[in-house]
Amino acid sequence: MPTLQLYRERQRQDQQLTVGFSDKVTRLFGSTQSAVTTGRNLGLLGLDLLPAAKRWFARQAMGLGTRSDV
Repeated sequence: MPTLQLYRERQRQDQQLTVGFSDKVTRLFGSTQSAVTTGRNLGLLGLDLLPAAKRWFARQAMGLGTRSDV
């Protein structure tokens, strides 16, 4: 696959992941259902208690977790 095509495909995939992640975060933090808010709060507490998990999650959220050179 030519380099430019590969780049375009990876950019398209990255854009889809970004839009999907943004949508899920908005839904998660916009929900008032008690099960969702409890799970969300426990997840945030877990990230505070586990710095390595917090770093991993932050890298994923920034799009750095699966970064590759093209």
